Amino acid sequence: MGNDNNRGFIRTGLSQLGVLITYPLVHALAGCLVLHITSSGVINNIIVRYLQKYIAKQNIAFAMVGIYALFVFTILDYIVKILSKSDIDDSPTMRWIRIIKKSTMISRIQAIHVSLIDSFPLFAAAVIISYVTSVPILVRNTFSILFVLSKLISSLSSFLYLEFPRSLFWAMSNICCYVLFSYAVWLDFPKYFKRAIRQWEYFFKDVSDYYGFRYK
Repeated sequence: MGNDNNRGFIRTGLSQLGVLITYPLVHALAGCLVLHITSSGVINNIIVRYLQKYIAKQNIAFAMVGIYALFVFTILDYIVKILSKSDIDDSPTMRWIRIIKKSTMISRIQAIHVSLIDSFPLFAAAVIISYVTSVPILVRNTFSILFVLSKLISSLSSFLYLEFPRSLFWAMSNICCYVLFSYAVWLDFPKYFKRAIRQWEYFFKDVSDYYGFRYK
């Protein structure tokens, strides 16, 4: 009995130690990915340019908040309520709902829905504060779009039981909000962030040259 308790204690300790080690590592990797995406300019050069056909550039960040809210509080909420209904008729159109209800899929969708709801206040606050404090439009647009994309990929990974991508993109979404908050309240943050991007570009170029990859 005592040996079993000791083994259980050791397992718990190792599990907690694993969390303490992997949590900062995942965030560090997510930070590198954020730096790489930011330095590549792919969001501003492709996504923002496309969205500007329909949305004014200065309103894209708020549009991301609206799109996120629409998806979480209307579309996904409706799906969860439909799947949670106990009375599903026998029509062919409801067949897929009966299949889902018999599986564990509904619990995963509900968990994803709750997670997305929990993330909304942080995201909305970050965008609003960055707007009030006159954070550059490019920064607001880049990290609001990156937040939404990260949350969508994280949710899809969670649905598919892909633990590492789920954790990685979840951390990326948090970092996007942290960057917006830091730009808003820390006067020297833009200088340090730009320096970090330059250092990352130099590092990535050195690695690319070493392995013979083309880097522009």
